Amino acid sequence: MPQPAEENTYRLVGVVSHRGSATNSGHYVSHVYSLGRDCWLEYDDWRVSSVHEAEIMRDVRQSGYVFIYQHKDRCSGR
Repeated sequence: MPQPAEENTYRLVGVVSHRGSATNSGHYVSHVYSLGRDCWLEYDDWRVSSVHEAEIMRDVRQSGYVFIYQHKDRCSGR
């Protein structure tokens, strides 16, 4: 039987980040984890590109604005 901590495990699947010096100036980008492709994608206006998870984790510590999590049980189904 799963332990209570395991039942409440979530995975980061999306981040909205702000690039700029102030909230009223700069640029917003989104990073979304693709379960089907098993990779992170960066959405920057019209451009979509694949990025390494380590790069995202480093960047969002400073510029992460909105974080989206999904329960681990929902992440395993493909």
